[in-house]
Amino acid sequence: MFSLLHVTPRRNLSSIYKLGVNPDFAKCPRAECWFCSPSLRAWAIAHVAERHSVDPRDVVVIRVKVSPTQLTHRGKGLWTCSRVVREIVSVAVTFAPVAA
Repeated sequence: MFSLLHVTPRRNLSSIYKLGVNPDFAKCPRAECWFCSPSLRAWAIAHVAERHSVDPRDVVVIRVKVSPTQLTHRGKGLWTCSRVVREIVSVAVTFAPVAA
């Protein structure tokens, strides 16, 4: 199992607790969820804040475990998954702006 991060606006958190990280709610052209390695955490927070027009303090970082066979590698430190990921390990709330 890989331990990866899913970064999302805080408003999505209750849905993720109920349904998992679900590709049916994806805002990208393909129904897939994006995950990153921990080394890309700061970049991902800034990216999600900009893409979803929210303050970086309203972004949460969810650590999940996912089977590598369910992932598609999209670049250095980035993966997507077209299946629901339910194994949430931890959630971190951003309290201060993160420099891009």
